[in-house]
Formats: sequence, C-alpha cells, structure tokens
Amino acid sequence: IALFVFVITLYMIVNVVLKGGILRSIGAGCMLGLALTTTTLSVFIPLIVLAWMLFAMRGILAERVKEYCILFIFGGIFFFLFWPWLWDAPVAKLFEAVEHVISFKVSFKTLYFGTIYTGETIPWHYFIMTFIIVTPVACLFYFLSSLVSFFGISFNENKKLKILASLGFVWTGCLIVVEVCVPSHYDGVRHFLPVIPAFCVLVAVGIENIFVIASKFHPKRLSRKTALVLVYVFIGLSYFQIVLSLTTIHPYQNAYLNGITNYFIKDNAEDYFETEYWGQTYMEGALWLNQNMEDNATVCVPKQAVFVMNYYLNKEISPACSPKIFYDTSRPK
Repeated sequence: IALFVFVITLYMIVNVVLKGGILRSIGAGCMLGLALTTTTLSVFIPLIVLAWMLFAMRGILAERVKEYCILFIFGGIFFFLFWPWLWDAPVAKLFEAVEHVISFKVSFKTLYFGTIYTGETIPWHYFIMTFIIVTPVACLFYFLSSLVSFFGISFNENKKLKILASLGFVWTGCLIVVEVCVPSHYDGVRHFLPVIPAFCVLVAVGIENIFVIASKFHPKRLSRKTALVLVYVFIGLSYFQIVLSLTTIHPYQNAYLNGITNYFIKDNAEDYFETEYWGQTYMEGALWLNQNMEDNATVCVPKQAVFVMNYYLNKEISPACSPKIFYDTSRPK
C-alpha cells in the first residue's frame, strides 16, 4: 500500500508540473497528504520533483506557482486530516514522530559479502550492491541503455523520453542518497521499494532506445523491419529467461541472484548473502508439523512468526513460550 501511494502521488504531482490545472493540484495535494501519513520516504517526493524540474523542466518552473501553492496547502490539510493520531497535540506529536524516525536503530545483523554486520556498521554501498546482484542482467542492460536519453545522444531526438529518463534518474538518485546517508541499514532491498518503480521507468526508456537505435542503425544487408523483429525476439527471450529462472527455483524466488553474481560465486550463495526470508521457512515448518506432531502436542513458536504459523498450522499455538512451559512433560511440545 505504501509503495502504491508513493507512486500515485509522484504521478499526480508530475501531471501538475506538465499540465497544470487547479483540480489536478487539489487531487495531488490530497494524495501527498495521504502519502505523508503512509510512508516516511514520501517526505522526499517534493524534493524529487523539484530536483527533476531544475534538471529537465526549468522552463515551466515559474509558470505554475499558483498550482504549486494549492498543492502544498491541500497537502498539509489532508496530511492532518488523514492522521488522527496528531489531532489532540499536533505540534508535539509531529516532533515526536520526527524524533522517532531520526533516532531509529536496527538491532538485526545482516550477511553481506560473507561478513555479518550490525545495522550501524554495514558499508554505505550495501543497498546499491544488493540491488545489482538481485536484478536480472537483462534489466541492468536496459537500464544502462536509458543513458542514451538521459544524456541526450543525438540520434535519439525524442524529448519525451529525455524528460522521462531524467525523472527516473533523479528519482533513483535522490532515494539512493537518502539510503546512503541513513545511519542504519538491514535486510535486503525490501525496505526501499520506492526506488523500484523509478528503475522500471528507466528500463522501459532503455528498451525504447534500443528500438530507436535498431530503426536507424542496421547493416545494409539487413532491412529495418528485420532489425526491429530481431530486437523484439531478443527482448522477449530476455524476459522469458527471467521467468524460467524464477519458475525453476519456485517457491524460493527470494533466493534469486542474477547470472553474473552466480558465475562468480563458486560455492553456496547463502555463505555470502541472505538468500531467503523466514516466512517460507516457517510455512514449511508448519506444514511438517501438521504431518508429524502428536495430536495432543503443544506448539511454541518465535513471537514474530506467530501470524505465519496461525495461518498454516492445524494446531493452537501456546501464548506463552517461557522455559517453564517445557518443565511439564505430560504433553509433547
């Protein structure tokens, strides 16, 4: 839900920048207010849009001052309305929320390139490298080809692609800077999902650039139509390979690492990176217990796994898992 709201908010604000309109500004302000109460990273949405405008849309930066004022006024109004927790003491609780975010620390330890780090000691490049090793090689290639639009290479004159590529790179860059600067990191890329849609935008731009290149540069013995067909086949096969890889390792898609990473790992990948999350493990444990535990058994599970076990386990879970419970040997546990 947080990712959905983040993307829709950015989309609506970008629409205000490109098309203007009072109603669009009110709608975008409403969504911005909702986003600010949904995910912490939404505070960077205005920064992303402003940086994008300064980089690629300076011509209309001063044209829609009225729309921007309306957007932020309604954003503030709906931010307050959508967060009832603030209502009895808005200023104090807002400072409390900010303090909580700034002082947030992670107690988890993370395996990264074969070394276990705490949240505060893990290297700054953790997110960037983790993102690269879990992203299919084909998508990384398409991402790189989006640089054609970003730098405005002369053979691609599509201004819309340049604007889109600029938005994608600014969006990605801003969030990477935020991630690098925070004092604590952990647990893969799943806590930083708002960068994924920006990457997908750049992948799409990159694919479009490949078609543009194929349509303008092809050998004399190869017709334009044939060149485009070959591009379609290449892109189709690249995505088929990704689907095939995920199908092969189902239901352990969380363990996916791309081909280049797997090539350089000579033994077990789990010795270098975290390749699965506990949900799958507990599900399999619950299903095993359903088949093997005694009828009168008492089941104790770690606190954070209770909701998974409640869903799959055909047995009531003991609410208290203290050592005392195991002193009673009248029932199996």
